[in-house]
Amino acid sequence: MQDAYSILINKLSAFTQKYYKNQLIRGLVLCFTIVAIGLITFAVIEYYGRFGVVARAILFWVFVVLSTLILSLLVFRPLFKLAKIGERLSDDQAAKIIGSHFDDVSDKLLNVIQLKKQNTGSTALIEASINQKAAELKPIPFLNAVRFSENKRYIRYALIPLFIFAGLYAADREDLITESSARIIDYKTEYTPPKPFEFDVLNNSLVCIQNQNYTVTVQLRGKEIPSEAYIQMAGQPIKMKKKENHLFEYNLINVQKPQVFKFNAGGLYSEPYQLNVLPAPSLASFELSIEYPKYIGKENQYLENTGEVLIPEGSNVRWDFFTENTDTFRVLWGERLLNTKKTSKNHFSFFRTAKTSLNYTLLPFNSDVQTLDSVNYNFKVVKDGFPIVDVSEVVDSTNLKTRYFQGQIKDDYGFRKLQFVVKKPNNNWDSIVPITVNTATNIESFFFVFDLNTTQIKEGESLEYYFEVYDNDGVNGSKKSQSRAFEFNAPTEEELQEQQEIKTKDLKNQLEENVELAKDLQEEFEELRKKLLNKEELSWEDKQQVSEVLDKQKKLEKSIDQISEKNKEKNAQLNEFSEQDKRILDKQKQLEALMEELMTEEMRELFDEMEALMEEMKTDEWMKKLEELQMSNEDLEKELDRNLEMLKKFEFEQALEESIEKLQEIIEQQEGLKESNDEKSQPQESITEQQEELNKAFEKLSDKLDGLQQKNEELEKKANLSDTDSLQNTIEEQMKESKESSEKNKRKKTTQSQQKALDKMEELKEKLQQAQSQPGESGPPEDMNALRQILENLIDLSLDEEKLLNDLSITNNDDPEYVSLIHWQNKLSDDSKILEDSLYALSKRQAQIKATINREMRAISNNIEKSLYNMSERESEKAVGKQQLVMTSANNLALMLSDVLQSMQEDLADKTPGQQQCDKPGSGNPSPSDIKKMQEQLKKQLEQMKKGPDGSKKPKNKPGGKDLAKMMGRQEMIRQQLEKMAEKIEESESGNSDNLRDAIDKMEQTEEDIANDRITQETLNRQNQIIEHLLEAEKADQERDKDKKREAKEATQLPHHVQELLEEYQKNKIKQSEMLKTIPAKLKPYYKGKVKEYFKNID
Repeated sequence: MQDAYSILINKLSAFTQKYYKNQLIRGLVLCFTIVAIGLITFAVIEYYGRFGVVARAILFWVFVVLSTLILSLLVFRPLFKLAKIGERLSDDQAAKIIGSHFDDVSDKLLNVIQLKKQNTGSTALIEASINQKAAELKPIPFLNAVRFSENKRYIRYALIPLFIFAGLYAADREDLITESSARIIDYKTEYTPPKPFEFDVLNNSLVCIQNQNYTVTVQLRGKEIPSEAYIQMAGQPIKMKKKENHLFEYNLINVQKPQVFKFNAGGLYSEPYQLNVLPAPSLASFELSIEYPKYIGKENQYLENTGEVLIPEGSNVRWDFFTENTDTFRVLWGERLLNTKKTSKNHFSFFRTAKTSLNYTLLPFNSDVQTLDSVNYNFKVVKDGFPIVDVSEVVDSTNLKTRYFQGQIKDDYGFRKLQFVVKKPNNNWDSIVPITVNTATNIESFFFVFDLNTTQIKEGESLEYYFEVYDNDGVNGSKKSQSRAFEFNAPTEEELQEQQEIKTKDLKNQLEENVELAKDLQEEFEELRKKLLNKEELSWEDKQQVSEVLDKQKKLEKSIDQISEKNKEKNAQLNEFSEQDKRILDKQKQLEALMEELMTEEMRELFDEMEALMEEMKTDEWMKKLEELQMSNEDLEKELDRNLEMLKKFEFEQALEESIEKLQEIIEQQEGLKESNDEKSQPQESITEQQEELNKAFEKLSDKLDGLQQKNEELEKKANLSDTDSLQNTIEEQMKESKESSEKNKRKKTTQSQQKALDKMEELKEKLQQAQSQPGESGPPEDMNALRQILENLIDLSLDEEKLLNDLSITNNDDPEYVSLIHWQNKLSDDSKILEDSLYALSKRQAQIKATINREMRAISNNIEKSLYNMSERESEKAVGKQQLVMTSANNLALMLSDVLQSMQEDLADKTPGQQQCDKPGSGNPSPSDIKKMQEQLKKQLEQMKKGPDGSKKPKNKPGGKDLAKMMGRQEMIRQQLEKMAEKIEESESGNSDNLRDAIDKMEQTEEDIANDRITQETLNRQNQIIEHLLEAEKADQERDKDKKREAKEATQLPHHVQELLEEYQKNKIKQSEMLKTIPAKLKPYYKGKVKEYFKNID
């Protein structure tokens, strides 16, 4: 059982517990009241203050601190005491509190507790006193000292905030507390005060793709709307662009990361907004690896970030794409969308072979964003183009069957081959000639010579020729290109004759013009000489007049050079396309030599000296040169007139030769047609058609014979050509009758008419041959006599001049005998002029008399005249000097004329009596070609005598003894000529005449067959063998001529224009080599081509 003191302590402990409970209740009421009033206060302050983040943060933390402090003091403290945590009320303090509440207790309870504390021992007296006093206090209810009802007075304070809350709620203004307190609690968020307008963001979503632009659009709605609006980013206000209906825009450029912004208008701010950014797929870089075709000879190439490429066809190309934020990478290849190969994260590869040009687009993708960073490039494929061949043709006018070509071939990468193709369109014949070129380069010049003689082209045929070049295309195969086609048309005999007539006519006209121009110049020279005779210096007007005269002289010089070239071209054309008789060829060469000698080098040098002296204005020296030029021009005038006459004569002789050959051809055709008609070997219709063609051929020949008569009339010394009009008309009538009879199928009458026509043709042929063998009033013997007489007179003149010179040397100027010497010199002057005229007249007939001979004769006459003038002026020394020049020229001239006379005698001695076609001056012995022609004619006559194939059948109209005698005589004459030719060959060092001797033996057998009228097939076969031997002799003769030319002359030079072409080709080759060295090897093919084109243009 507890004692009284313990009971007292327990009651005191229960008091303490209740005490703290009371404090806890009071603290809760006071804490609620204070915190609620504080909340209302702070909320009202924020509501009306609309503080920013910082101010609201201060209010929040002040409220939190105060509320925590109040709660700790008024609630947590008594609560901890109640839980006996921390320091509580002591028994003494509790006693005091209870004593102050109960009067009966007063200090009794405190004394008992203190007495108990002082009783450290075990004194019973004290213990009893304590128990006594405790017993006295036991009935007193200590717990009544603490009254919970006393806390009611604090509840009224708690009603104050409650009434405020209720009043605000009733007034529907709870937002005054709720919104402001919420803003204080969320102090980190920026809150804007209510505005008279609203910010309405019109963007559907504030989401932007990285690296893209984004436009923020806001619309202000309300009663009072400001005129300007700003967007605030990173604390910086930026004015927005105003649109209609209170719309404002701002464009964010190249957005890289999320952006926070708010709007500001009229001093009011919107709530913050955030623009989110999605990562965009993009191409960071890429690489190209190009593997070129092997045949172009180019090293593989590696490129970085180069999409526009120029790729040779057939190249293999690999792309490596390096990306960012990319899951898939595609390529729009032309119109096809292709996937690439993903090799690693953000690394893709793509392969293509270059075939066609196109555009390609690079398209990166990811899961969030479709491709935005697309890039478009041009993939240009350079096709291996066709090679180019550019050729220019140069024709040597003196060698028409030799064609010179300069060309250039070009290609992208090189060539396989170059060839020259020749075709004959009429018979599908073609020939290919390979040309060696450097196939490793892509531009090459070449030079090619084509000899048309290798094609064996015949008259009237045409050739087409061109160049073909093949490139080295290793992708599509070698491609071929062709140059422009060149064409060569071999003229027919008629076309050739027509062209020759036109060119000859042009030459004659130009010669006639030059003769007149030379005469005019002579007159102007004389007039100028007289005008400047007494002048020391040339005035400006004199120089102008001199310049005009020299220009005319230059024009004459140029025209003479043209005449020479045109004559060569004319002869070259004739010789290229027709076989000419040796006599005609000799005449051509002689005429060409005369043309070339018209302008001497001395005359050209003299002309240049006069131009130089005119600039120096030295009248005396210029007058001397003028006198020399005047004399040279006088010679030139005569030579031009002589060349004109020689050209006319050659034209006549050539036309006469062609007429005889054409007539012989018509005779042979008519004989063959007559034979066919007699033997009825052809249908009558065919004979009629052939006869009609022959009639037309003779009509053309008849027209040519009429022209021949006209050409003869133009000659100063006419040929012995009788009038053949009646014969021509008779032949035409007989041929016409034969055609009409044939049409009526009257073979006998046709044969009669054909025979009559043949007889008249033979008669016409004899007349033409007579004109050919008897050129005119005088033949070679008469010309030789005339030349011999001129030579004798020249020697007499030289002797007389020498005697005069000796007499003049010892005669005094005052001697009366001096006058007789002058008369003597005057007589010699007249004699020299007679000699000059005679020699000039002879030179028009004999081409062997060169221009130098006439010039030397002219120099004799001029020096005699000068000597005569000096003698009249009593200038004996000068006169003697001129006479010495006369003697020198006379001696030189005598030697030259002696050589000419000897040459004429040799030509005449070489002529065979009875051979009509060789009776022309200067023709020499018949050539193997001439003998072959005569033998072929004889063979045809023998064939006409034999009708049956075996020789047993005799012709109906057997030839008479006269015809047989003619044929035998012709064969004998041919044999004799052949014997002379064999003897000459045997006399040479390396001569071999076995073939000719065999032919001579066979000819003797033929003569025997003709004499016995025994023409068999064996006879005809023998004729073929003879002709074969003559053909071999002709070839051997040509080879000997070539050897002689090779020994006597240097290598023939190319024509000047061809030589220039060849030199240009060599220069181009050098330029190409140098150009290749200057072009950088790393250039692309396109730019290499541009560099080459540039070099070509500047060259």
